[in-house]
Amino acid sequence: MYSQVGSAVTATPPDTKTCVTCKIEKSLSEFGSHRGKPDGKNYTCSSCWRERRYSKGNTCERCGTIVINEARWCRKHSGKRGSTNVMYKNGRHVRKRDGYVNLTGFFDHPNSQKDGSILEHTLIMSNHLGRPLTKSETVHHKNGNRQDNRLSNLELWSSRQPKGQRVTDKLEYAREIIALYGDYVQP
Repeated sequence: MYSQVGSAVTATPPDTKTCVTCKIEKSLSEFGSHRGKPDGKNYTCSSCWRERRYSKGNTCERCGTIVINEARWCRKHSGKRGSTNVMYKNGRHVRKRDGYVNLTGFFDHPNSQKDGSILEHTLIMSNHLGRPLTKSETVHHKNGNRQDNRLSNLELWSSRQPKGQRVTDKLEYAREIIALYGDYVQP
């Protein structure tokens, strides 16, 4: 492209450029800037450069599109929550901070958190008792392994204490304990 101004001929820069990777002619705005190149632009378009720079040949395991930074899934499949996420394991995972098994999706259970999660040993003991646990009750793992949630490994602990030392208070407390637990035997 040349234009003639008076007697001098000047070159006007083209508005398009052909990408050396995909061989498609694209507008200059699709090419990254590069001070070392003659026209100040990269030889490859931004999408081809990004694909070559970050993908390393990896593709999404679900749909086959090119992924960046050695990811296993594309953006479409990695951002899903709950059962639609590709990493979903039926709502069961081990918490890294303390090693307890956490379950999700129990929004209607009285012992669950606001986000619908509940500890597996709490749910097992609650189902065994046929009622939700009270705030003063905790579940203890006999062998110390927090991931071993067999009923035979769990025992119910109560931290509730009477408020006074009078005999009438202690008897009232004992009646409450018997009414609450009855003839409960540890499994």
